[in-house]
Amino acid sequence: MKTATINANQTMSSCGHALQDTRLRRATTLFAAAVAFHNIDHFRRGLNSAPSDVLVVGMLSILLELALVVLVFQRHRLAPLAAIVGGAFLAIGYLDVHFLPPHSFMSDSFVGVRWSTTSLWSESAALFETVAAAILAFSAASSGRVGLGVTPSPGARATD
Repeated sequence: MKTATINANQTMSSCGHALQDTRLRRATTLFAAAVAFHNIDHFRRGLNSAPSDVLVVGMLSILLELALVVLVFQRHRLAPLAAIVGGAFLAIGYLDVHFLPPHSFMSDSFVGVRWSTTSLWSESAALFETVAAAILAFSAASSGRVGLGVTPSPGARATD
């Protein structure tokens, strides 16, 4: 009888983890779409429209963005932790670059910029990416799977 209770609890736990994994994958899909939308906007505006420091760091951030997507969809055991840290780091970075007043380094600010030099498309793309990165971080944090332990693959059987 004890074995049946353990198996029922493991099944309930597996369903909860599967739901959290689904939420994290959905947040990651939203994040990937936002990254694509924002990068398309940079190409639309022309690569010379952003300062060179923003362009270089933006290209490097694409590596982090891709790594986060791959980790989550591979169900890597570090995916939730990486999504929390990476999502928060990127959201803060996007805020700094696009939504703080212009400053000397890493600034492609929309604050105080004349409408003729920016567009609703550009502002929406940057805001979408910022919000999606924050959603990714919060989704991973709420998954309850942030530890460094091994995440079982779907359908794996628990050992006694």
